[in-house]
Amino acid sequence: MPKTVLFVRNFNTFRGGHLKIIDCLEHVRSSPAYRARLYVTPESSADHPWKDHPSLVAELDLDEADVLVLGGSAWRFLPEGIEERVPVVNLVQGMRHADTSHRKHAYLQRRALRLCVSEEVKAEIEATGLVNGPVRVMATALDAEAFPDPAPPNGKVFIAGQKARHVAAEVAGRLVAAGVDVDCAIERCPREEFLARMAAAEVAVVLPLKREGFFLPALEAMLLERAVVCPDCVGNRGFCIDGETCVVPDYDAEAVTDAVQRLLDDATLRDTVRAGGRRAALARSVERERLDFLSALNSLGPRNVIITGLPRSGTTLSCHLLNKLQNVVALHEPMPIRRLKGLDEARFVEDTVAFFECQRRMIREEGRALSKTQDGKVPMNPLADKDAEGVRQRQLNGKTLEITNVTSDDFDLCIKHPTLFTARLNQLRPHFDCYALVRNPLSVLLSWRDSGMPIASGKSGAIETLHPDFAERLAAMTDVVDRQIALLDFFFAQYRDHIPANVIKYEDVIASGGRELARIAPTAETLDEPLSSRNRRAIGEDPEAVRLADRV
Repeated sequence: MPKTVLFVRNFNTFRGGHLKIIDCLEHVRSSPAYRARLYVTPESSADHPWKDHPSLVAELDLDEADVLVLGGSAWRFLPEGIEERVPVVNLVQGMRHADTSHRKHAYLQRRALRLCVSEEVKAEIEATGLVNGPVRVMATALDAEAFPDPAPPNGKVFIAGQKARHVAAEVAGRLVAAGVDVDCAIERCPREEFLARMAAAEVAVVLPLKREGFFLPALEAMLLERAVVCPDCVGNRGFCIDGETCVVPDYDAEAVTDAVQRLLDDATLRDTVRAGGRRAALARSVERERLDFLSALNSLGPRNVIITGLPRSGTTLSCHLLNKLQNVVALHEPMPIRRLKGLDEARFVEDTVAFFECQRRMIREEGRALSKTQDGKVPMNPLADKDAEGVRQRQLNGKTLEITNVTSDDFDLCIKHPTLFTARLNQLRPHFDCYALVRNPLSVLLSWRDSGMPIASGKSGAIETLHPDFAERLAAMTDVVDRQIALLDFFFAQYRDHIPANVIKYEDVIASGGRELARIAPTAETLDEPLSSRNRRAIGEDPEAVRLADRV
């Protein structure tokens, strides 16, 4: 069953941060690994923005929740110590958590994964020295398709001044006196109206508070290709670059007015910041934000972990080592590849989620799970050393792993498939913690040669089925080594493009006695296994090593 992610919100008056809660709910709803629930406190205003949301529930059922998602002030509506029972994601959207005089400051000491809307917010709360738990950043984004088309340049200036009414009024007065057509929004208005008024102008002045975690109206104006004037508010520094994406004046009416006049008088500057701002806004894609949010959820226990990697790069060894840890189970290629590689993306992800849950249930109820094994355990290597005839025999003789190291339901479950998971890595990445093992390419090629696997002939059914363009290119190659090198390139490109921060080197696993696997399971820090690299051995045994090295 998918994990239940319960959002707990309190609503008094509308703020931009509430829009991001709606986005995060949709991120959860997009994943078959999770289901979203939203509880709005009884103290909330009746006109809260989620009253018609399909995830809304009437009762706060903490027993149903696998993960809690809170804003900074929602802690007070939950029982003390709830984070000891249920993992908590604390969305941090403002700077007030770092303010010692604000009530949110004390909540930093409650254990949670803090998910910040900007690097600036992350730096501010970490500087307090009080944060209990990891801190991550979600790359805040906007959905470009939901925005109106901007009007042609017309010389009009729009001022978004709801947060700085006196400055906005003074800037508007100065501009009107200079003969500029001004639309000044000081009172709150519906979002659709706000965006339409902004889109109808040529220059957008957006006035934040002096300190904000992220200032969404500036990004909205950039997405609408308006020439933007926005004073510094700390949390906008990642995308408000003076002279490139907008003009950043001092925060007073005279400086803001002068910035507007510069843009109206200088067409080159106006075009530069319009184009730069648009690029900056589009670079913050909804897909990237969704990945960041789901990745935060995926990192919370009990974790479902995908392990992939180059065939013959230590993926089986990694499973062997992980199974030595308390409350970590690593399964060696338990899934039916032939059936799975033919499924469409949605069905494949749903079936993978269901497979994880099935194995969890088997482990809890029967003390076993499906896995290729040798005598009931995952071996260090599925292949034996060469026999007297130079053949490497397969050592696997079973399909069930006996589980003796699980003492809690909150265990990490890892499933390893090198080719299938590599081929579908872009589909798996949003819904699971994903890691890849790599190894010196020459050693990998030499290991492939006597593996008895299809890849020894430069073939990979899963990759060729799921990536027909690559399969066509591979089929045109007549030389086996050319095909193998092309496959190596495909594997490495998948890891570079989709999980660059989660790539683990076989050589580092060996050198650390297995401790490098703490990147997958933190308790692997305790490993100290007597491991030795087989890289040089493979090179020394194969007379073709030098020729292959030249080809690589």
